[in-house]
Amino acid sequence: MGCEEGRNTKPWRSIVLYSIIRFILFYTVILSTAFPQGTNVELLGQFITPGDAVSVFIDGNYAYIADANRDSLLIVDVSDAGNPFKVGSVDIPAPAIQDVYVAGNLAYVLSTQVFYIVDVSVPSNPLQVGTVPQDGRGVFVSSNIAYIASRLNGPQLITVDVSVPSSPVVLSSFGVFGGIGSTGWDVFTVGNTAYMAADTSGLRIINVVDPSSPTELGFYNTPGNSRGVFVTGSFAYVADGDSGLRIIDVSVPSSPNEVGFYDTPGFAWAVQVLGDFAYIADGWSGIRIIDVSDPTAPISVGNYDFDRHARSVFVSNDGTIYVTTNVLAANGLFIFKGPIATVTAPSGIIASGDTSFVPSFVTVSDLSNLNVTSAELVLTHDSSLTAVAAVIDSTTLPGQSGWTLSLNNTVPGQTSISMSGANDLSNAGSLVNLFFAASGGAPGDSFALDISSVTFNEGIPFARTEPGTLVVGTTFGDVSRNGEIQAFDAALIFQFLLGYIEFTPLQETVADVSGDSLITEFDASLVLQFVVGLIDSFPIETGLVGAFPAIGNLVLEDVTAIPGETFDLNVSLEDGEGIYSGSFTLNYDSDVLEMVEVMSSDLTGEAMVSQRDEEGTLRLLFAGTKEITGGGSLFSVRFRVKDEAFEDSDVMLTDIRLNEEPVISEGSSVRIQLTTTGIAAGDEIGLPESFSLSQNYPNPFNPTTKIRYGLPFASTVSLTVYDLQGRLVRKLVDGMDAIGFHDVKWDGKNSIGKEVSSGIYLYRLIAASLGDNGGNRYVKTRKLLLLR
Repeated sequence: MGCEEGRNTKPWRSIVLYSIIRFILFYTVILSTAFPQGTNVELLGQFITPGDAVSVFIDGNYAYIADANRDSLLIVDVSDAGNPFKVGSVDIPAPAIQDVYVAGNLAYVLSTQVFYIVDVSVPSNPLQVGTVPQDGRGVFVSSNIAYIASRLNGPQLITVDVSVPSSPVVLSSFGVFGGIGSTGWDVFTVGNTAYMAADTSGLRIINVVDPSSPTELGFYNTPGNSRGVFVTGSFAYVADGDSGLRIIDVSVPSSPNEVGFYDTPGFAWAVQVLGDFAYIADGWSGIRIIDVSDPTAPISVGNYDFDRHARSVFVSNDGTIYVTTNVLAANGLFIFKGPIATVTAPSGIIASGDTSFVPSFVTVSDLSNLNVTSAELVLTHDSSLTAVAAVIDSTTLPGQSGWTLSLNNTVPGQTSISMSGANDLSNAGSLVNLFFAASGGAPGDSFALDISSVTFNEGIPFARTEPGTLVVGTTFGDVSRNGEIQAFDAALIFQFLLGYIEFTPLQETVADVSGDSLITEFDASLVLQFVVGLIDSFPIETGLVGAFPAIGNLVLEDVTAIPGETFDLNVSLEDGEGIYSGSFTLNYDSDVLEMVEVMSSDLTGEAMVSQRDEEGTLRLLFAGTKEITGGGSLFSVRFRVKDEAFEDSDVMLTDIRLNEEPVISEGSSVRIQLTTTGIAAGDEIGLPESFSLSQNYPNPFNPTTKIRYGLPFASTVSLTVYDLQGRLVRKLVDGMDAIGFHDVKWDGKNSIGKEVSSGIYLYRLIAASLGDNGGNRYVKTRKLLLLR
């Protein structure tokens, strides 16, 4: 067990005096200093809460905030860090909410009196589903057990069975550590061990293999007030109040010992560790980032000092930092970005043998605005692998052109690379291409690749690393992994492209037989060409986008149609050359048309064809072994006009690709003119017999779409766009319109001319007839999708 020597026995009067001094200092700072300053940390956005924001948990695009003063759980959309907004909340009928933890569709909310379970499957409408009386400061949930750091009668660890959310059951109350006056503040579990920050009782390590009967394994009395704890690897990181960050080796739970510390300038309330960095909510001194790659010598590498009391911190995998504050009118969630880049080791295929090697890519996340002009990295791997070459490819990282590179592979099982240049790197992509040779390994064997160290410039930005894997002797083109290359492998590529199946990383690698880091219909064509003997090896050696040029235009032919009957819409090719594969999307109004079948032509009769038809969208892929040239019909798409259809409809070609040429986002379009009397295309058809609101076209769209509505009488009209929260985005029409069909365009901008973000929006038509026809009122709402 640990030792109680050095225990903090600070009397309560000192704590009160300390708080008063902090309060005075806060106002001194506000009155005497400039606006907050940051070092290597940028403020992205903020969300002001009505009360004290004491805790935050990030799950996907949502922040779950415990608002203590207002006793509520707030759910905030943080998908746009610069513009977070509330989507839902639930009032908690108990005072002083302290913490929140989210797992799956449930949020676990802890107050000073009651433990709540809230269903957050619909973030806009969270619902309380279960409660149990409990008093605590921190909660952690693992394997249907909630672990609560309690303050009742001194620090205790409470375990609660939450397997039935509507009926949580308390299993045990374990303590007391240090007696009355000490408080359980935070808890973190790893496997069968719980770690509790217990205020003046320090770090407590507890065996929870049986949650109904915990036992203490050991403890370490930190010099300050333990408020937060995070455990990774062999170390527990404790936010220790006045004593800053304490790093404790817990590899032997019965004898934990401190190996390093960093005395932060404020009061360390909470800590989270991601990679080599510890992030601390440091009270009045804001957010602190500490490099803990060497736990015995932690150093500060970033901070953001601001005139608010930082209370909790959560760091997402992309390095976004979320901090809550709780002081008077400065409550809220603040979102930061540290200078963090993620570097990922290569994954791919390698053939066994000294002379057989293929390129692998060390990739990096977005380096824009980080001023990177040099990089050093060390990869570790099996000694049977040797990096025989390294190449800089500046196509994905602007600025890397002109950089120089050196490779050192003299140490078996290790590859060292240094590179630098005059220009800053930007964007995300391939940092360096490595060519490995394998002197051993049987087909199917895999070798792990780890990046043991990365240094950009002189340590800024920081780097997170992700491992990779090289697989030996795997055959390119064998997507099904059955040891043979067959037409079925081409079919699997089609299913993947259409979204019917997902590929493993290994399948994604072997499916890219053209070697250009893209999976397209052309890869399916190459597989088919291999099957019939036109190609004898993979991957194709060029490995470059555009290495297989194709030219040609796809066009639609005009059609006149009758409600209730079918017609054939021809997708024709003009001036084709070098075409072996292609894909396109037909967008149509599903209220007017119903897709019946797709028919190949003489040009595509021997090609493999696959399609996916969803409401209003037909995606079609084709790939073959023979070159398509010249012109003529590629496909005929048979549509049926719905019986109730009464207005013209447009069909548009989008997302066109031939071979692996760049995608053409918008192509030919055609109007399907409806007639009941066989009127020829281009002639007029009748006026609308009833009110109507058509599906916008195209849909999805970018940047503009057209909305059509029909009025059987002169009417007052309101056509308005809303977001999914019901907030007004843009009023497109507001006034009187004549009888007939009307087309209105929306350019994806709001009422002040600012482009709105991608997403689903609603458009609503309200029409009321005038004159003798007064009293006829029509209301219709539809959805549209903007993709930027």
